[in-house]
Order: sequence, then C-alpha cells, then structure tokens
Amino acid sequence: MLIIYKVSIKHNKISAFQRLADKTLIPEALKLSGCKLFSLYQNLSNKNEFIFHEIWDTEENVHQYKLNLISKLGKPHLNEEFPAFMNDMIETDEDLV
Repeated sequence: MLIIYKVSIKHNKISAFQRLADKTLIPEALKLSGCKLFSLYQNLSNKNEFIFHEIWDTEENVHQYKLNLISKLGKPHLNEEFPAFMNDMIETDEDLV
C-alpha cells in the first residue's frame, strides 16, 4: 500500500513539526513490521511544505500506526484520524496517492 501525502505546516509550527516527526512520527512507523518505507521530505523552496512517502504491507498496518499515535499523542478532533496535537500544526493537507 503506497501513501504519498502532502502537508503544509503553519509557519510558527515548522520546528515543532520537525521535532514531532523525528521523535515520534517516523520512529513509531518504523517500529511496525508492516511498514516497509516511511520517509518525510521538506520542500526546500517552501519550508512549510512536507511530503510523506510511505509503503505499508496492509491497510491494517496503517490503522495500527494511527492507533499508536493516538495512544502516544492524544485523541483526534471529531472526524479526524490523527491526534489533534499533530493536526493542529497543519495548515492544509492533500493525499497525492
């Protein structure tokens, strides 16, 4: 299962998002055996834009990842999948694949 996901981070949250990615988002994904690739790229000409490039064995592995993040970072806002702590940093997001 391939996921390519673009996020624009609020300008005042870029450093916090980078720390969150380095300390939690990437390590938590790589702990799961179903995660085959989890990379995050920052657009050098637009520093608030990031691209997630992920390969997972199954959709269930992705679901488990989301549950792990919720357990670690707290509950999501209503009708959202990821923790509010993370989503509150995001200005816009878009599934590219």
